[in-house]
Amino acid sequence: LGHRPHAPHQFDRQVVQEFELGRWIDDAGWPHTKAAIFGFLPPPLRWVVPPLVRRKVRGYLHAQGTGRHSQAEIEALGRADLDALAAFLGDQPFFFGEPSSFDASAYGFLVNLFASPAMPGLKRHAANHGNLVAYCERMRARYWPESPVLDAVARLSGPAQTPAEIAA
Repeated sequence: LGHRPHAPHQFDRQVVQEFELGRWIDDAGWPHTKAAIFGFLPPPLRWVVPPLVRRKVRGYLHAQGTGRHSQAEIEALGRADLDALAAFLGDQPFFFGEPSSFDASAYGFLVNLFASPAMPGLKRHAANHGNLVAYCERMRARYWPESPVLDAVARLSGPAQTPAEIAA
């Protein structure tokens, strides 16, 4: 994400794929993803469909390259991307000064990172960037002040934590 003009493109391709690995491939994140996405299926499908879809996602991530990295490499890439995202935001209220579609994408990624039990190391790293935490709080206050989405994610993921609690 290092250079400002390329940050949105790289964010969509790289950071989101790293996040997909944490949810779909990493054994710590998979049970939560499986329950959230496939938990509504009737028992026979609930046992058959998730491994098939997970295998397909694994193949996609391997084919595009992200799935070829070790977990330690993915964590290091994710930390570097979060650092770049925080630097790109700087002290602005939004990534391009005014709200944009990039803000919607970045907020969706960050709020899911904070609300999900997957990738706890990246979650702590993101929570240590005060501007990313403030950005999430600002986006939620402006667009979703009473959204039940985080509450629903928290019920699936375990006890809810604020970014400040995560960083502690």
